[in-house]
Formats: sequence, structure tokens, C-alpha cells
Amino acid sequence: MNIDTWAVVLATIVGPVAAVFITRWNDQRREARNRLLHVYRVLMATRRSNVSQDHVAAINLVEVEFHGVKPVIEAWSAYLTHLNTKAQTESDEHAKSWNDRRSELLAILLVKIAAHLGITKGEIEILHGGYAPQAWAVRENKLDAVQDYAIRLAEGKAVVPLAVVQQPPPNNPYPPPP
Repeated sequence: MNIDTWAVVLATIVGPVAAVFITRWNDQRREARNRLLHVYRVLMATRRSNVSQDHVAAINLVEVEFHGVKPVIEAWSAYLTHLNTKAQTESDEHAKSWNDRRSELLAILLVKIAAHLGITKGEIEILHGGYAPQAWAVRENKLDAVQDYAIRLAEGKAVVPLAVVQQPPPNNPYPPPP
């Protein structure tokens, strides 16, 4: 057999195998990028509602999905450290400054993730973007108050207020029998 025949045999065998490997490699890269984009999208969508389950789940995925991406992991670590230092009893002023810092650190994290993904987003744009209705905060505060009351009630530290009210006389056109 001459060299041209061997080249044809080799190309016939290696060509399809190489195509399969290249396709699998591209699929894995696409899947990995889609996972990174998912984390980014969820964090962007929930940046105004940081206590949502989706936000917390996405924050917890950063460590896994962006493993080895130093700027992202450093920003994530700073954000997580801040989240874990919130004191339970705070003044309104301290709570506002804590929340402002949380928002800044989240914006920095999102900028680092966006840069890694090749998306141009500014920190100010992320910090002041997004929307969450005020009604969500009001509803959340009311639910918190109801839960706190139920807990205090169960612990015997609260009571159920009762009031005695006199019923108006019935509007009965027939007098009772004598």
C-alpha cells in the first residue's frame, strides 16, 4: 500500500472520531457557559430581593461554578463575609449602612462575573438597576411580624387580645311567646 492509501484509511478512521470529540468538547464548553450565565442571570434578577431562595441558591453556586476565577471568587468571598457578619440587633441607621454595603459588594461581584462572561456592565448601572415593588417589602415585613407574634404566643410571651361586645337586639318582628 502506498502512502496515499494509508492517508485515506487514516482520515476515514480518525475524521469521524475527531468530529465526535470536537462536538463533545464544544457541548461541554457551552454547558459550562450556560451554567455561569444562569448564576449571573439569577443574581441580576434578584439583586433587589436578596433574601429570595433563588438569590441565596445562586450565591451558593458561585463557589462551584466560578471555581478558579480569582476575581469572581474574591468578590464572592467579600460579599459572603459581609452577609455573615450582620448582627441580629441593629439600629435603623446601622441596618441601612449594612444594606448599602451589601448592595455595593453584590454590584462588585456582578461586575466581576459579567467581565468573566464578556459582558460589559458598570457597577453603578448594576447598583441602581433592577426593580422590586415596595409592596414586596411591606408584605415581607407583615409576614415577619405575624411569624414573630406566633412565636411569642407559642412561648407564652404574648397574648391574644379579646374584647367583649354586646350584641344588638335581634331584629325579630315576632315577639317571643309568653
